[in-house]
Amino acid sequence: MASEKDDLTLKVLRWFCPAQLLEEIEGDLLQKFKKEEKIFGQRIARRKLLWNQVRFFRPEILLRNKIHYVPNQISMLQNYLRISFRQMMRNKVFSMINIGGLAIGMAAFMMIMHYVRFERSYENFHVNGDNIFRVTLDIYKGSEFVTADTEMYAPVGPMLKQKFPEVLEFVRLYDAGNREVKNKGKAFYEDRVFLADPSVFDIFSFQVLAGDARTALREPFQVVITRSEAEKYFGTWQVLGHTIEISKFPFRITGVIDDSPLNTHLKVNFLVSHATIAKLWEYDETKFSGNNEYLYTLMSTGTNISEFNEKLKKFSEDLVGSIGDDRLVAETMNGIHLYSNKAYDPEPTGGATIVYFLLAVAILTIVVAWINYINLTTAKAMERAHEVGVRKIMGSLRMQLVFQFLTESFMVATMGGCICVALIYLSYPLLSSLPVMTPIFVDPTFWYQMIVMLVLGSIVAGCYPALLLSSFQPVRVLKGKLISAGSGQWLRRGLVIFQFLTSIVLLVCVSVVYFQILHMKEKDLGMNIDRLLVVRTPLLSEDSLYHKKFESFKTEATKIPGVQQVAISGSVPGTGLLELSTTGNIFRWGEDTRNKGFIYYIQNFDENFIPVFGMELLAGRNFEGWPASEHDLLLNEEAVRILGFKSASDAVGSKVSFYNNENTVIGVLKNFYQRSPKEPHLPMVFWYNNESDFFTLQLNGGNTQESVEMAQDTWNQVFSGSPFEYFFADERFNHQYKTDILFGQVIGAFAALAVFIACLGLFGLSLFNALRRTKEIGIRKVLGASVVHVIRLLSAEFVMLIVMAGLLAMPVAYLVAEGWLSQFATRIQVSVPMLIAPILLVLVVCALTVSIQTLRAAKRNPVDAIRYE
Repeated sequence: MASEKDDLTLKVLRWFCPAQLLEEIEGDLLQKFKKEEKIFGQRIARRKLLWNQVRFFRPEILLRNKIHYVPNQISMLQNYLRISFRQMMRNKVFSMINIGGLAIGMAAFMMIMHYVRFERSYENFHVNGDNIFRVTLDIYKGSEFVTADTEMYAPVGPMLKQKFPEVLEFVRLYDAGNREVKNKGKAFYEDRVFLADPSVFDIFSFQVLAGDARTALREPFQVVITRSEAEKYFGTWQVLGHTIEISKFPFRITGVIDDSPLNTHLKVNFLVSHATIAKLWEYDETKFSGNNEYLYTLMSTGTNISEFNEKLKKFSEDLVGSIGDDRLVAETMNGIHLYSNKAYDPEPTGGATIVYFLLAVAILTIVVAWINYINLTTAKAMERAHEVGVRKIMGSLRMQLVFQFLTESFMVATMGGCICVALIYLSYPLLSSLPVMTPIFVDPTFWYQMIVMLVLGSIVAGCYPALLLSSFQPVRVLKGKLISAGSGQWLRRGLVIFQFLTSIVLLVCVSVVYFQILHMKEKDLGMNIDRLLVVRTPLLSEDSLYHKKFESFKTEATKIPGVQQVAISGSVPGTGLLELSTTGNIFRWGEDTRNKGFIYYIQNFDENFIPVFGMELLAGRNFEGWPASEHDLLLNEEAVRILGFKSASDAVGSKVSFYNNENTVIGVLKNFYQRSPKEPHLPMVFWYNNESDFFTLQLNGGNTQESVEMAQDTWNQVFSGSPFEYFFADERFNHQYKTDILFGQVIGAFAALAVFIACLGLFGLSLFNALRRTKEIGIRKVLGASVVHVIRLLSAEFVMLIVMAGLLAMPVAYLVAEGWLSQFATRIQVSVPMLIAPILLVLVVCALTVSIQTLRAAKRNPVDAIRYE
C-alpha cells in the first residue's frame, strides 16, 4: 500500500510540475536514488526521492536552486485567463447565454436560500433553545382525537417540575390578548401582552436592558416592556420605576428588554407579572379550571422528547379525574414554527412543506442553469477539438487542459456571480415582501454561500466539459477521425428533458396554487363581509354611565350617512381563535356529562350581528335583545351535528347545558367560516351580549373614507380619550390568504425564471444545431426543400424532447400538487387541463425560441450555405 501511495504522490507531482522542471529534478536526484536504494531498500529510497521533490516547492529551495517555478505557474495562469477571455469574445452569443443563465439561476437560488435560512433559524437566539419544550394538550373524546391545543392548565407546570427530575424549570404565559395601554395622553391598543412567571428570564434569552431579571416579575402589578414600547410611550427606554396604565390598572415598570426578533413564535411587547392574575380575576392557579396558559419547560441536556412524551402519557392517565381523556404532549421549541399546527398559537406558524419545497425549487433552478452550461459547452466541443489536438501535440498534459477549461468555467461563473448580485439588488421589492431578519447583502452567510457556489458551480458545471474536451486523442483529431458532433447527444437530450420537466412541474404548481386561492375566495363563506367597517370597542368599565356609551355610539353611528346599521360582537370572522372562548362543557340537557365533550367555540353578539353579516338562519329565530335573550342560545350546523340532533329544526326548542346552566336553543345558523376555508367548520355556540369587543358598521357603498372620518368624529365625542382602531372585515379575512398568495407569487416568479433559463439553453442549442447543419440545409434547399420543411426538420427533435418532458412531468406534478392541497379542508381537484396547459405553454414558448434560429437558417441563400466550410 505504501508503494501505491508513493506512486500516486509522484503522479500528482508530475501533474503540477512543468515537464522541464521534472526533468531537472529527476536528473539531479536519479543517481542519489540509485545509491540510496542499495543502502536502504526501494521503499525508503522512493520516499526520500518524493520528499526531495516536495522540497523543491518550498520558496527558499526554489530561490536557492534558481528554479522559477512560481513565476512559471503565474504566467501559466495568466495564459489560461487570456485564452478563456478570447474564447468568450469569439463566441459572444454562447457566452452571454451561459453567463446570463448562470446569473439568473444564482440570483434565484440565493434569494430563496436567504428566506429558507430565516425560516429555519426560529428560536436560534435562545441560549437554551435545544432544551426548551412546550407542553401542549391533545383533546380527546374517549379514544377519538378532537383537536390539539397549545394552552395548558395552570397547575401542570409546578406538578411537572416536582414529579420529573429532567424538568429543571417551567414558565407559564397567559395571553392577555389586545389591551388598551395609556400614558400621558398616549393611548393605543396593544397585543402581545403576556402574564408570565418570574422564571421567564431563566428559560428564554430575552436581552434585559434595564432592571433586575430575578425580581422584575415577582410582585403583582409589575411589568417589563420592550425598548420600542418604552420609546413609544415615554420617548426614551430609560423608564425604570415609571408607571404605565394597562386596561385601566396602573403597573410599575420594573424592567426593559430588547425587542423580540422576527425569528421567534413568541413575540412579546409587555410581560406582566403572573401574580397579577389573582388580583384581577377570580383565578386559582392550583385548580384545573381551564387550559388558558402556554407552558414551557427547561429540560436537562440530552432529554429525549419521545421518552419524555411516554412519561407524559402515563402522567395524563393519572390526571384523568382532572383533565378527562386529554393527553399532555411535549414538543421542541425549535420545531414549533415549522412543524406545529395547533389551536391558539401565539402567532400563525410556518410550514416545513413550503420551506422544503422552496428549497427544492432553489436547487432545481441552479441545476437548470448549470445544465445549460454543460449542454452548450459539450455541444461546441467539436469546434475546439483541433485546438485540443494541437495543444497535446505541443506537449500539453491532460491535467493542464482540464485546468484550462475549468478556468474558463470559473470566469463564466464569476461574471455570472457579479450579474447575480446586481439582479438581487434590483429585485429588492420582491425581497421586501418576505419576512427576513436582515437585508441580504448585510448577511455574512450570503457572501459565504456565494463564494462556495461560485467554486462548486465552476467545478460541477465545468468538470464534465473539461474532462470531455481534454480526452480527445490528438492523432484522431488531426486525421479528422474524431467522433461526430452528435456525440454525447443522449446526455444533452436527457439534460434538456430534465430542464423542461422541472419547468413544467413548477408551472403546474403555480396553476394549482392560483386556482386553489381563487376557489377559496369564491367559496360561499356563509356570510357577506363586503363594506363592513369594524371598530374595536374601548375597555369595559364598571361605571354604569360607561355602559350607556355603547348604546349611544351605536345609535349615533347609525345616523351617519352611508351607515345602514351597527352590530356588537365579541369577535368577527378572520380575527383569529384568540378572540373566541372554548369549552367542552356543553351537553344536551339530561345527558350523561361524565364523559367530556368536544371543544366548542363560543361567540357572543347582539341582535344586529346576523343581518349585518348577512348570515342565514336555517331554523328558529334570532336574538330579541336584553333581557329576553338571557338564557337563549344559537348553534351552527356543525354544533348541531356534534350534539347529535337529527336536523336544524330538531335542535330548535331543545334544552342545552351551557356551563351547567339550562339554556334553550332558539335557532340554528348556517355554517359560516370563522376562519378561512383552509380549515373545517368550527362547532360554534352563540349567546347574547350587547357590550363586547367590536362594533361592526355596515356601509351602503357610498364614500367610504368620508364614512370612516365621520365614524371617528362620533367616536371621539362618545369615547373621548380612547383610541379609534378600525379595519375592514374583508381585508382582515383575506389576510389569512397572504401566506398562500405569497407562496404562489414566489413559485410563479421562479417557475418563469426556470422556463426562461431553459429557453436560453434551447436557444443556444438551436443556434449551434443550425450552424452545424448549415451545409446540409443548403443542399436540401438546392434539391427543392421548402422553408417549412427545413423548419420542421430542425425543430422536430426539440418538440419531441419537450413532449417527453411533459409526459414525465405529469405524474410528478400531480403528486406534488396533491401533497400541497392535502392541507386544505376545502380544496380543488387536480384536473387534466391543469396538467396539460403548462405543457402547451412551454411548447409554444420553446417553439418561438427555436423558430428564431431555424427560420433564419432556412431563409439563408443556399449558395452561401454550400460554400460553408
